[in-house]
Amino acid sequence: MATVVTLGNPHRGDDGVGPWIAERLRDRGVSPLEVEDPTRLVDLAETDLLVVVDAVISGAPVGAVLVLDVTDRPLPTEVTTSSHTISLGQGLALLQRVGTWPRRVLVVGVEIEEIHPEPGLHAEVEVAAGHAVEVVVGLLRGPGR
Repeated sequence: MATVVTLGNPHRGDDGVGPWIAERLRDRGVSPLEVEDPTRLVDLAETDLLVVVDAVISGAPVGAVLVLDVTDRPLPTEVTTSSHTISLGQGLALLQRVGTWPRRVLVVGVEIEEIHPEPGLHAEVEVAAGHAVEVVVGLLRGPGR
């Protein structure tokens, strides 16, 4: 079983990329779980494939789409977001400590410049989010499908 989780707050500018992607995934027949806080990841330990989608600030160009396999290693500390109660990396570490770690864990991150206190994505982030939708759909189909 595969589970897609999108993180973010649509009222915090580019941090809303997760909910934006969730809406488009639903249009493609994928039912993601939308959460604003990575602590909810502990409820997802029973899945085989966990795909977590979030806004990231890693130093990559704004609009880059990153796919990180964190199954066997922690999320790099330079990949951060700052609007959650705990970081995505901390949420994944919590899942690993209290639950059964999924067989495969992938993070799809959309590089943002900043989190701002109004709704709406910057143009380059919205373009990247469209690409991220295709990336997630491809990951769910698996190799060669």
